[in-house]
Amino acid sequence: MKTFLLGFIDSDTLREHLRNQALEPAIECILIVHCRNCSIEKKLEALKERYDTYSAEDFKRGRFWLYRSNDFKAALKKYIYAKENMLVKMFETNADYVFIITEASGESDHCVYRSLDSAIDTIRTNDENTRRIIVKTKLDRSYSYNQIELYLNEEAVPYDIQSRPYDHDDCPLQLAHFSVSHCYSKGDMIKRKYDNSLAVITDILDPVVHGLCYCGMRVKVITIRKNTSECSGILLCQETYPLLDVECCSTDEIADCNEKLVKLSSFIKQGYDVVDCLKLSGYFMIPFSEMTVNSIKKVSERNGCYNHCSVD
Repeated sequence: MKTFLLGFIDSDTLREHLRNQALEPAIECILIVHCRNCSIEKKLEALKERYDTYSAEDFKRGRFWLYRSNDFKAALKKYIYAKENMLVKMFETNADYVFIITEASGESDHCVYRSLDSAIDTIRTNDENTRRIIVKTKLDRSYSYNQIELYLNEEAVPYDIQSRPYDHDDCPLQLAHFSVSHCYSKGDMIKRKYDNSLAVITDILDPVVHGLCYCGMRVKVITIRKNTSECSGILLCQETYPLLDVECCSTDEIADCNEKLVKLSSFIKQGYDVVDCLKLSGYFMIPFSEMTVNSIKKVSERNGCYNHCSVD
């Protein structure tokens, strides 16, 4: 195999953990699909190589679930064809279409570009180091046109392309649920790659085991937000991060971490649940009675709701 899998695993921690493990062909392909560090051309090259190397029976191995498909090899062929077709359309020159740069939130820079190259050059000369999306759309921004979106990572490298409205049947691998081995436990301190924010793991979500609507494995965490509209001080927030987007914290990072998160990590590792930890630590103010807290906890666990607690 000329294209090695490890180069397509975004997380340094997960890459090191999987270094000496043999993964099933289907899991390799799904990890490549979700990679943001490599260009889409390099990803398609790696996927084609695996398509040519492995049989349909080989692709049946592994813990995964495909959207509206039982044939992984056929789904892989459809994915490659769809992405290559979108790339051709994206690079086509047409006077009736323009390119718009947006952020992941959908906010635009309010400029239009006549060529894809000029849009990419604009992003590369910008020092904000954030993920961007280049949208190819009709000059009058008609929504009858199936827009094409090119996704760029923090280094302005295009790593994915999608059409709007999105056709799930064309790219079932994009929504594939999968599970991989990892090294995380409840109470571990982790760092989110995108913004280097620190958090404490409260649960590990496996979409194949739990039947969740996540494409890949995720960690449920409690992290700190500062100067939010909800609170003038510090806010503890419960969120979920993709496993591929987090790293283990180094000893130095933990030493410099907010002491409230460190104490929360210690209590969770001792076996207390999140609500108990917030009460036992003495640092957290929960503006509810114990009965209300327990009710909220049960509802949030059932519905996967977003919760937060104020810090004194």
